[in-house]
Amino acid sequence: MINLSPNENDPTIDAGFYVEGARIGDFVWEDLDGDGQQDGNEPGVSGVTVNLLDENGNLLETTTTDVNGGYEFIVDPGTYIVEFVNPNGTEFTTPNEGNDATDSDANENNGQTAPITVQSGDNIDTIDAGLVEPASLGDFVWEDQDEDGQQDATEVKVLKA
Repeated sequence: MINLSPNENDPTIDAGFYVEGARIGDFVWEDLDGDGQQDGNEPGVSGVTVNLLDENGNLLETTTTDVNGGYEFIVDPGTYIVEFVNPNGTEFTTPNEGNDATDSDANENNGQTAPITVQSGDNIDTIDAGLVEPASLGDFVWEDQDEDGQQDATEVKVLKA
């Protein structure tokens, strides 16, 4: 409650408002060629957990990608971090490789974006994450006792070469 005497003026009473929330979102996709850019033949990945964090890294909200790999958060004006949780057996592709509208924004190590600041009414629809399945090569070394180039049942792995 504010009490004013006759002819008194208090210019310190203010109020601010914003018209509408902002939107942050876009797409999680399988980066088939591992180049960090969405290509037309690369499918969206459904069921990926996406977390909305405040600028200090505190969890605010969680969602999952839809059947096409899309997701969206409706937020108040402010600064946020989007955190993607890569499904088992996948890694994040190299981030920030070219066109911002179609590149991956997820840090390869923790799946988090750089801080994103939004104003009332903003629609930030370029926050993406590319996923790759890591490749592997190799098996093990064995002592080829009969020197035929084939591992026989009696030939065992060599633990130290």
